Order: sequence, then structure tokens, then C-alpha cells
Amino acid sequence: MPLALYKAYPGMDPKEVLPIIARAKNREQAAFGELYDIYASPIFRFISLKTATREQAEDILQETFFKAWQALPKLSLENLNFKAWLYKIARNLVNDHYRTLQRRPTPDTIENYYNLSSSDDTHEATAKAFDIERLRTTMNQLAPTYRQVLELRFIQEFSVDETAKIMGKTALAVRVAQHRALKKLNLLVIQSDEPYEI
Repeated sequence: MPLALYKAYPGMDPKEVLPIIARAKNREQAAFGELYDIYASPIFRFISLKTATREQAEDILQETFFKAWQALPKLSLENLNFKAWLYKIARNLVNDHYRTLQRRPTPDTIENYYNLSSSDDTHEATAKAFDIERLRTTMNQLAPTYRQVLELRFIQEFSVDETAKIMGKTALAVRVAQHRALKKLNLLVIQSDEPYEI
């Protein structure tokens, strides 16, 4: 399948990209460039949700791919979810960034990227109920773990298993956190000055 179709349909089988990863493991720079083209945009959005400026996000994005390039030769292709692996690198680098600054991340750019996509009625209703500014304000009131699980599941559209790998949790823990996060989000809406019915 052409690379353009893969980028247009990022939810397709990750095994389709394994031959490119194998070439990149053998230090083929052109293949690694293809991987960058496929994954850079969604990873940049993920990082941007957690950083204060575009420059910080760009720096962390470049460092993410630099670390990936360094680690690729030792990476096992067996049962590999390359996308989740990249996101885990990015998440760790964001955490390192804020440990260095000794302050917590502020997701200032959520309005540019928030897209709840789920067949669950609660998710769809929540997406319709909020305007962007209220969504951002409400999301910022959630605990970091709750905010992260919603970002990964409904902004980045990871599966439960992929989210578990990125967060270093079990699939059950992700499901529980997702349920509690949505429940808390709904409660915050009800408690707002101009509540919406969800």
C-alpha cells in the first residue's frame, strides 16, 4: 500500500509499516525519514498538549526521533507497536522536560487538537456540548492521569492496549481510569455555571 494511503489512514494495521522499520533498523536513513513523515505530526500534537510553546514541542519532537534513531538497532520487531513505542519516548521526554523546569505541564494548545471520536454516546455528547474554551478549562481541572488517558484514547485515538503500554499501566487500569475520568468530566460540567446536559 502506498505510503500516502498509510498517512491518510493511520488506523490501519501497524504491520504494514514493519518493512520500513526493518530498513531503518539497518541504518537506512531514507527509511527513517519515511517513519518521521508517518508519525511526526500526531506525536507533535501529543507533545503540544503538554508544553507551553511551539518551540518546546518542536525541540522535544526532534529529541524523540533522535532517541528512536539511536535505539532502533536494538529494537525487537516481534510484537512491536512502533507508534506506541514512539509515544512512550515522547512522554518520557516531556516528563524529563518538566522535571528540569520543576513545574507541571500546562496543555495550552488543546483547543487546536481536541477531537472526541467514539461510538459511546457519552463521548459524542460531550464533544457536542462543549465549546473549545470550556472544554479546555474543564480538562485542566482533571487530575493528570485522567487528562492523559482521555488525551491518548480520544485525541490520539489509541486503543486501550496501546494506551496501557504508553502509560505503563495494565489494560484494566486504563479502562478504570477512563471510566473515572469521563465520570469526573461529566460531574464538572454539571457543576459549571451554565451546565449542559450530557
